[in-house]
Amino acid sequence: MVSNNYSIITQGMFLRTGRKSTLSSWLCVENKKENADYIWPSYLKDPEVLSKDVSTYNDSIKITEKLRFKRTGMENQLVEGEIAYSLYKDGWVKVEYDFTPVNGTGVFLEAGICFIIPKELSQMRWVGDGPYPSYPDKDKLNEFGIYQLANEDLYYQGNKKNVDAALFTNKLGRGLLVVVNGNVAVENIPEGILVSCNALLSSRFNKKTKPLHEISAGDSNGFKGKFSFRAIEENDWNGFLYNVFGNPLKNVKPFKPFYYSYDQ
Repeated sequence: MVSNNYSIITQGMFLRTGRKSTLSSWLCVENKKENADYIWPSYLKDPEVLSKDVSTYNDSIKITEKLRFKRTGMENQLVEGEIAYSLYKDGWVKVEYDFTPVNGTGVFLEAGICFIIPKELSQMRWVGDGPYPSYPDKDKLNEFGIYQLANEDLYYQGNKKNVDAALFTNKLGRGLLVVVNGNVAVENIPEGILVSCNALLSSRFNKKTKPLHEISAGDSNGFKGKFSFRAIEENDWNGFLYNVFGNPLKNVKPFKPFYYSYDQ
């Protein structure tokens, strides 16, 4: 979607409806047949395009699509809505979305829009709550600030709350800047790094206990949000980016305390 002579987004946009499975969620739900449809999958792709409209303005092009996503394995359960892309001449892309579940059962652990970026964009810098993942009822140890983590770090994966901006770069400072003013979740997957801009969040599972706060997939009110992104090259590290995020060539080492056993 955005190139600037550098391939940024490899796949997307997708609909975020779940999150990476954990042992706690498996113990609580996945081994119980009566709860087989409780959790929606991590994300849904390949939507049915119901309509598409393109509008041209002086400084931008706006593409609006009405989409229908089918729940994997339960195609009678749908999420329908609209997503609009505003592509500006300066390289920024604004994304706005508004979706509503149809015939939905169970819960969305996360709800929003997600996309996949290359694994080489391994350095994540963000302005928001950190340094640990944040969820409803699990955010007391975090403080608002400016943080940087590598994608193999113990605390990298998960949702970051109250994020103003997130920057994903390779070791040379090239990458993607996302301005969201909300939630940004990251997850390592075989295809790359899944980045989610979430409008809503459920709490985490705790052993055999379901989330204290849940997002019902049967809620007819749906969910909506917006964010913007832009490709970043080495020469884009002007005073603003440098002052906020620091040296683009600074690459932090991942904190992996369990990589080796004690006797190695």
